[in-house]
Amino acid sequence: MMALRRWCNTSPIDRAALTVVELVVCIAILGILAALLVPAMQTSREGARKMQCASNLRQIGIAVGAYESTHGMFPPGGSYGASMHVVLLPFLEQAELFQAYNFVKRDDKALRNVELPIFLCPSESAPAVSSAALPGQVATSYAGNAGTGVLKYGYNGLFRHISPAGPPRRDGPIRARDVVDGLSNTAAVSEILYGDGTFARLRTSWNTPAVYREPHQLDEFASNCAAIPQFPRDFGWQGDGFGRGRPWTKGDISYTMYNHVLGPGEPSCYNGSDVQTAIVSAGSAHTNGVNLLFGDGHLKFISQSIDLNVWRSFGSRVDSDFFVNP
Repeated sequence: MMALRRWCNTSPIDRAALTVVELVVCIAILGILAALLVPAMQTSREGARKMQCASNLRQIGIAVGAYESTHGMFPPGGSYGASMHVVLLPFLEQAELFQAYNFVKRDDKALRNVELPIFLCPSESAPAVSSAALPGQVATSYAGNAGTGVLKYGYNGLFRHISPAGPPRRDGPIRARDVVDGLSNTAAVSEILYGDGTFARLRTSWNTPAVYREPHQLDEFASNCAAIPQFPRDFGWQGDGFGRGRPWTKGDISYTMYNHVLGPGEPSCYNGSDVQTAIVSAGSAHTNGVNLLFGDGHLKFISQSIDLNVWRSFGSRVDSDFFVNP
């Protein structure tokens, strides 16, 4: 009772005062709470971005299926200069933009500076719009599966060129009957880390010192590409710092297509400086893996530690000798 009277007789200011020790303790508690909450918030936000990225791929998969139902074939990876992304535009509610592409002149000027959110993964931190080196050209985070290595197998994935520009481009589009392994076992579209001019190891198509001309050299080519150091230019490596995924309108291997020669999260390499026989690897801004859309429209998140034999099997639409040499 006496303690209560003493408290009542003190001024409100005295009653509310904190000691220095109490203040320090409060600050420490707030710091601990912030340290716990900030990573949780970041994880939650990345989870939402990852879900949106997967949603983009599913919508692209629906468009691929609609294209195949309408035309009796899968969209070409390259059609007179146009990417798979361009020919899918009418099935993504972008018919007017599709009409702006000039197939006769292979002119994409009206499209290449247009940024479409469905072609960009929100987890990506690099700018989609390029710098002064390629003014305004917009990239894409998604690429079509060209197969398990053009050097040895040609375009044995789900997408290839239909432009009559010379082998291996003369075979025409892929039809459902050509997918011997089944659409549920064949990759359609995956994520890539697009070029941003920084010459980062996984955002650049590097020129290998040697040129590999024989099909049996595919795995030697792959091994040398995988061994590229962390900071390649410090060791004299040269490459294309913008070509990966940019612009999204360009239908060619290494730009808007990828392959399964190396696993996800591995480097990409031109064959010497040849683009057509390049190693073009999947990759993403997510932790430890990539989203992979299959031909039947289902989606899986694939770990970077996936066995290379399994990854290559996803890349091929036919039963073939795509396995790593023992």
